[in-house]
Order: sequence, then C-alpha cells, then structure tokens
Amino acid sequence: MHEGAHHLGRESSSCTFFYCLCRRERRHMRINGEEFPADGKSIEALIEERGLKKEMVAVELNERILPREEYGTCIPLEDDVIEIVQFMGGGR
Repeated sequence: MHEGAHHLGRESSSCTFFYCLCRRERRHMRINGEEFPADGKSIEALIEERGLKKEMVAVELNERILPREEYGTCIPLEDDVIEIVQFMGGGR
C-alpha cells in the first residue's frame, strides 16, 4: 500500500483518513502539476475522466509507481501528488 493513499476496504492510516474527513477547508491533490479537489475518486476514475485508457498510462503516486492492478482501489488523499503519463504510439 502506498503512503498517503486510501485503498477501498483498507485504510493506510485511520488517523490520516479521519483527519481528512474532518477538515473544514477544501482538500486538494496535484495531478500532473495542477491542483484538483481530493474528492474520493479512485485513480482509475481519474484516468477515465481524462479520456485515457488505463492500459495506456503509467501512474506515479507520491514519487512511487502505482501497480496497474491498484488503479481501481487506490483513492488519493489530500496533498497526494499524482503524475499520469500516457504512452504514445509511433513509428514510420
């Protein structure tokens, strides 16, 4: 499990999760350098919202590569930093 992320059915830290739920100000995360609300969506949902296919991207969460099989269960929390890199086809 990755530090900072909440996985469905498993919390990375109940204190961290409780703290995020109780904060009054808006919670944010960064995706590819832009700030977005940390609204409880999975990495997979964030990929789909951007019109990308999970098979064609790599995701870095807090400077660690996230295994593709965790995209559906990993929910970013406040202050998480996410980089989504899309693979591009090429050739002649």
